Amino acid sequence: MLFPKKTTTICRLLNLNSAIPKPLILYTHNYAKQSLKPFKKLFVCALLIIIGFNNYGQIYVSDNFNNAASFISGVSYPISFYGTTAQEINNSATLTFHDAIIDNSTGVTLLSGNINIDGTLTLTNGIFTTGSNIIDLGSSGSIVETAIAPTSYVTGKVKATRDIGNSTDQTFGGIGLEINETTASANSTVVTRTTGVSCTNGTNLGIKRYYDITPITNTELNATIKFYYFDHELNVWNAGFPINEDNMIFYKSIDSPDYLFWTGQLQTNKDIGNN
Repeated sequence: MLFPKKTTTICRLLNLNSAIPKPLILYTHNYAKQSLKPFKKLFVCALLIIIGFNNYGQIYVSDNFNNAASFISGVSYPISFYGTTAQEINNSATLTFHDAIIDNSTGVTLLSGNINIDGTLTLTNGIFTTGSNIIDLGSSGSIVETAIAPTSYVTGKVKATRDIGNSTDQTFGGIGLEINETTASANSTVVTRTTGVSCTNGTNLGIKRYYDITPITNTELNATIKFYYFDHELNVWNAGFPINEDNMIFYKSIDSPDYLFWTGQLQTNKDIGNN
């Protein structure tokens, strides 16, 4: 176990390897509200658990983050990616953040592996790009992005698992989809949001956002869905003109993963001012 003294700077490089006893538990000091700042690079090659006494224990990373073992951050204070140049996250094992903040105007990229969030992922500055990798909010995590026209957001894949039913609004941790199901009860449902790419229906081009919805029970359901989007996800149409929001239609496809056939859905309300 490592017990850093009452200081805000513990190292420029922390490289944990197999020579270190496992697991390694890093405790932050409990006398005053201090942070572990800054890690220039953080390499995790052995089990690392970071726990803050009395909820103290924020971690700042200004460069790349590489995880080859198991990294679990503690409750109440986040890991913050606050670099001034583009940062990368490489994960080949288990990577769990309770709370995380993206605060880098040049962006953060998840190059490999997935990230679990069981607290809150907050986007304050810069774009978090996941590619085909996934940010998994599980059953308790959430994401905070400014609505309509954000300058900081996730582009790529975000997944959440929640129960739907009992005529209750389910927001899936804030990923921009809301389902109110009236016939089921505690129907566990996985929703994956994909942004930055479009689906097509013949010559029709969709916006750069779609959702995969997979309930455990998928028969005799009766649900109302609210679908939100960002301004920058509106695609261009013929001659380079943007999609007219007044003309947008809600479609669904059941032939995953190809999504070749789409069916228009009944729309009862459209609020293009609030996306």
